[in-house]
Amino acid sequence: MAPRLPEFIGFEHSKFTEIFSSYNSTLKHRVILCWFVLVSVFIFVCLLNTVEVFRPAQESLNTWFERSGAIIGACAIFIEFKLKLIDSYLDQASMVFKPEVFKKLSKYESYKKYLHWCALTYGIIGTLIWSYGSPFLVFINEL
Repeated sequence: MAPRLPEFIGFEHSKFTEIFSSYNSTLKHRVILCWFVLVSVFIFVCLLNTVEVFRPAQESLNTWFERSGAIIGACAIFIEFKLKLIDSYLDQASMVFKPEVFKKLSKYESYKKYLHWCALTYGIIGTLIWSYGSPFLVFINEL
């Protein structure tokens, strides 16, 4: 007896709405989480470096600026791990749904590309700030 081939779910499936919405909502929540983390870290780092009340008393502006570069880099790594989860979830969905149904989930692929570029930018900027934060601030102060 030959092994049974997988059945792909189409619009006519009896539990289509339930199954599709579970995939759709999970992907939507992960994308929203990624954007939320990116924006939150940006606001957090800006506040830490501009409002002195938020910065710890024993920290100078130079050392805290470098630490915020590390925070930005860690954010980029976190986002990349979440994007890998989105990627694996899309791979699972491609094996569950028929092509015309899967096209409705393909919008998350474009969201993933934007988030990847944002995370890459955060990683580069965070590394530069972490590495060269103090010399940059010294240069700015001398102007």
